[in-house]
Amino acid sequence: MSFFTAAFQPSACWHASVKKIQAFEPKQLRIMAALLLALLLRLLPASYLAAPDRLLGRPGDCILFLFFCMLLVIVALHRAHNQAEHLPTQALPDPAIAASVANVLDRHLQLDGEIDNKLMEVVADTETSALEIIHNVRQLYDTASTLVNYLDHSNMKGSSLEKEIVSSVAFIVEIGSFVEQMPAKIARDLENVQNVATEIKAMSGLVQAVHDISMQSHLLAVNAAIEASRAGAAGAAFRAVANEMRILATNSEDVAKKIHGGLSRARHVLEHGIASSIASSAQELEQVGHAVESIRKIQDNFEDISQYYKTRFLVVTKHNVDLAKSIGDALGTIQYQDVVRQCVDRIRHVIGQRNHFLKTTVGQLNVDKQPATLLELPDLLEMIRLDYLEEENKHKHSARHALSTELKIELF
Repeated sequence: MSFFTAAFQPSACWHASVKKIQAFEPKQLRIMAALLLALLLRLLPASYLAAPDRLLGRPGDCILFLFFCMLLVIVALHRAHNQAEHLPTQALPDPAIAASVANVLDRHLQLDGEIDNKLMEVVADTETSALEIIHNVRQLYDTASTLVNYLDHSNMKGSSLEKEIVSSVAFIVEIGSFVEQMPAKIARDLENVQNVATEIKAMSGLVQAVHDISMQSHLLAVNAAIEASRAGAAGAAFRAVANEMRILATNSEDVAKKIHGGLSRARHVLEHGIASSIASSAQELEQVGHAVESIRKIQDNFEDISQYYKTRFLVVTKHNVDLAKSIGDALGTIQYQDVVRQCVDRIRHVIGQRNHFLKTTVGQLNVDKQPATLLELPDLLEMIRLDYLEEENKHKHSARHALSTELKIELF
């Protein structure tokens, strides 16, 4: 190793010179060396060059020697330039830079501490709010569920009541059918009563015949009594028979009169009763017709009302079931606050890992000024980042990654 090569090997003050040399290109270095040689030859007196020429043996050897030395300087500078290009970038910082870096990292850690406190406050606030919302929505869900159960119970009672009403309406319809048949039945009864009146009238003629027979019997008894009186004692028996015949005729007359009076009264009652019944039956039959029509309308209206309220009840029940389901879905969505908390916890964990390495680096910068961890810090931070991304990929949002074929893990 030559003197010039050894002179340009890295030393304690080498890096400061290298930084200045790095600013020049090789071509610029050669031009500077030629200029320095020309300047040296111009400034040196001729007597200074004569002594070296005599020492070297012939004139001009001094210039050749100086030129050779300048070439060595250029080669050394070129090598220094190449070495400067390959020097490690993680050069040792001076104390001022180390203190500044330590101060920056310390301020960064303080800022992360404030951010961590704020994240904890946000998690606590959102957790409290989420619990209150869950409590309120849970009450709504319980109310909706109670209403749905009440509607189901009411539906069962309504079905039972509907069956009873249908049975009652069917009974009323049967009554209506009976009432509808009443006019024909009343007409038949009136016809039968008229037949009875006709028969009574015919019996009045028979009573008159009995009356005539009684009169004839009475006349025969009188004639028999006259003939018995004429016969004297021989007609005594005949006279007794004539008396009995007269008594029988008298009794027959009385009975015939009574029968005639009774039949007359019965006929009078039937005739006047039929007349009044016919007069009132027309109005009653008209009312019966209205009653039958009203019963039919009641049946039709009941069917319409029953169908109307049944449809409305089904709609209300469906809305309440949907409301209870929506509230249940809302409860599940509100629980996503737990997902946020877990995400924040993972962020705080990875920030804690990063801050641990930063604190270690700050400690080394403040104590021994030998930041060995500073050189490893990029790789360590990259490792932390990759671990964090790998962990986050296990907790993908199911809706956000719906099209992804990767495994998705639900957090609640």
